[in-house]
Amino acid sequence: MAKIKFLENIYEGVQFHHPQYLYWCEGCGYEHAFALLSEGGHHKFNGDLNNPTVVPSLVEDNTPGRKCHSFIENGFIRYLGDCWHDLKGKIIELPDVDQKIEERRENINRLKEKQKNNHEEI
Repeated sequence: MAKIKFLENIYEGVQFHHPQYLYWCEGCGYEHAFALLSEGGHHKFNGDLNNPTVVPSLVEDNTPGRKCHSFIENGFIRYLGDCWHDLKGKIIELPDVDQKIEERRENINRLKEKQKNNHEEI
């Protein structure tokens, strides 16, 4: 059960992109990424995919009004008080990132199939 996943190049065809690590955010409902200081990013990582610690704090704020700010420590994620979602101020265990990504894909496929079936009935 890996809580963090290494991706060498998540943007095909983009030059000079640094490797990324993904983790699942239960608060936002999708994965977030970070890059290592040694690879052009801003973070240090203990290298343990199952019991990760990442410093400094992680901030995801690409969407206005939806800031997610957290620390990953010993396999747990601590959501800080300036998060937009209901998990702000809480600490939870990081889930298996691959499992959560697969669950999301399955949900999207179910929704697409439902929409297709609804459209055919009209």
